[in-house]
Amino acid sequence: MRRFLATLCADAFAADRRLRAWLVLALVLIDGTVLLNALTHDPRVAYDAGQHLRYVDVLASGRLPLRTETAAFYGPPLPYVVPALVRSLTGASLATCARAALLFQALLALVLTIALLIACERLRPRDGALKLAALGLCGMPAVFYRTFAMLRGEPYLATLATLLVVLSLGTIARGGVRRRDTVAIALACAAIALSRQLGVLLLLGWGAFALVQIARRVPGWGRALTCSVLAVALLAGWFYVGLRAREGTAMAWNLPRATFALGNQPRDFLLGTGSGELFTAPGRPRFQKQLLPVLHADWWGDYWHYFLFRGRRSSGACVAWPAPRRPNAPPVEGADFTGNYDAMLRYLGVVNALALLPAAVLIAGLASGARAAVRLARPVATDAVRTRGLALIFLMSIATALGYLWFVVSYPRPDDGDTVKATYVFQLLPLLALLGGDALVRLREASRPAFRAVAASLVVVALVVAPTWQSRWRPPLGCFLPTYDR
Repeated sequence: MRRFLATLCADAFAADRRLRAWLVLALVLIDGTVLLNALTHDPRVAYDAGQHLRYVDVLASGRLPLRTETAAFYGPPLPYVVPALVRSLTGASLATCARAALLFQALLALVLTIALLIACERLRPRDGALKLAALGLCGMPAVFYRTFAMLRGEPYLATLATLLVVLSLGTIARGGVRRRDTVAIALACAAIALSRQLGVLLLLGWGAFALVQIARRVPGWGRALTCSVLAVALLAGWFYVGLRAREGTAMAWNLPRATFALGNQPRDFLLGTGSGELFTAPGRPRFQKQLLPVLHADWWGDYWHYFLFRGRRSSGACVAWPAPRRPNAPPVEGADFTGNYDAMLRYLGVVNALALLPAAVLIAGLASGARAAVRLARPVATDAVRTRGLALIFLMSIATALGYLWFVVSYPRPDDGDTVKATYVFQLLPLLALLGGDALVRLREASRPAFRAVAASLVVVALVVAPTWQSRWRPPLGCFLPTYDR
């Protein structure tokens, strides 16, 4: 085990001495911030926090929750196992269990970032620039820190997706899948299916790549795909079979499902550009029914007000924004509110504008991945490890993106757009970071002056957006939040 871990660390930090120091510094900064949030962020401030804590409470009793017990009933159980075990074995309060869950997720963040560096090593051996670029693009958006500070399935999903990429890239580099690789890949696939329903989309993208490898007669891929399907069926299938028996569908949600039709959503949902407020006031309820502006504002900021916005009423109740109790109502002049709302909104407008640069890098990376996928589909097979690796990452990314589009259209919330959250596609972040990092390295190969200019600009953007990485919901609160303990 010691030799194995030493090999992993050597792969993760393989670079010249100067870049290795920057890699270590970036890793400490990113994972240290996640740990700080895990220690200080109040877990009651999160999407449907009470519902997820009720899931933990029921699971601690040894069974899965029903629809009548929590709105999070549809979620697979893996993300709740650690806090449920803490509650079952120690009788600890839900607050303590939630803190334990966040600390475990901080460990997952460390695993994710190291796995990301190893994936870079598989794509471009000893290329420190790719590692630093991918790590920076992954650790720059606010969604990275906010999602790891919430008790949810997405931190597990993103970490397992990165591990699946690492395992697959290793088999590509070796020219075939070994038996022990097959076991590891199959277990990773099963764990993904047990983390979040949308994780199935990652598996569809990976499966498409596996089929191409089988068609190319690459040794071991047929066995890997067969074993992975069996592992998902045996280790995760029980949950989906049970969900189907209880709810009538294995993809149950806490909203009624509509027939897939783009008309389920208003025209601006797909075509909206932020109503002129994306760079001035990027927070709910502004442009709330527009897909891409909300995702951009939530990816780089805190569109739904669960991490950076903090305030209170004269009654002492904690609130994030100056709106009436009525859900999604616009702010009211002179509302009973004191907090950082106005200043944070202006700051996030600047963040959203500057974030167009790293967003463009990620899009360029996606385009590069698409080109690799096209090359993969050609009749003549390519032997380039990097091309096949980028094609794999692209297929997993595009399957997730298209599946999420299906989700928001099939489960519409036309009144408030509440299903549009960057956290729901958080598993895309490490994949896009790998693609974007490769795009930057390609730019370096084409024009070093252009690369230096873009890299310097990205450093400036990172410095400006850095305050979005730390939760504002840390003690002392100076106000009171609801309690979910029984």
